Amino acid sequence: MKRLERIRLKSRSWEAWLLLAFCAVLFLLALLLPLRASGLTQEENRLMQAWRKGEVIRLHILAEDNSAKAQAIKLAVRDAVLEAYGDLLGTAAAASHEEAYALLLEKQEEILSVAEAKASACGFEGSVTAEVGWLHLPQKQYGQVLLPEGEYRALRITLGRGEGQNWWCILFPELCLALAGQETAGPPAEPERWAWHSLRILSCWPVAAP
Repeated sequence: MKRLERIRLKSRSWEAWLLLAFCAVLFLLALLLPLRASGLTQEENRLMQAWRKGEVIRLHILAEDNSAKAQAIKLAVRDAVLEAYGDLLGTAAAASHEEAYALLLEKQEEILSVAEAKASACGFEGSVTAEVGWLHLPQKQYGQVLLPEGEYRALRITLGRGEGQNWWCILFPELCLALAGQETAGPPAEPERWAWHSLRILSCWPVAAP
């Protein structure tokens, strides 16, 4: 009888330990699963947080049209602007979104002058504008993060009619997609596999854009 009772007590002890271990596993899963469930990269999480706080700053350069010449001029203007102001914007963005935005406001006319000079050197005879402010922008898919249509702080450079495909990127947070694409105001296309890079902002840019 005593032996049977000892066996029962031992069995209950093992059951208690098993139950404790099971509860511990459930607790750990409850902590870890939310982190994995989102499926977002570190960069995408930073972008999502910046969007929720209203801190996102976007960059757009719109080409005159979709001709090969207009698209080449768009990229030449992009390169000239980034070469002139990339380091300054990088330093400001590393500090805060407010400093990055303040720098854009301060340098708006200078950025326009650089864009105009480069476009003219490439043979472009149309108008060039540079806007800095809260601009109404269409929705855009950045990796797995969909930025909805709405008002964003942004720098937008428009060449002529601005009816061609544009080059875009994120100035704050310090992110830049390895591929550039065309903004669309319609429903997002089927998600593609994007490569994200944590960069010193503006120090590395897509080699080509549509």
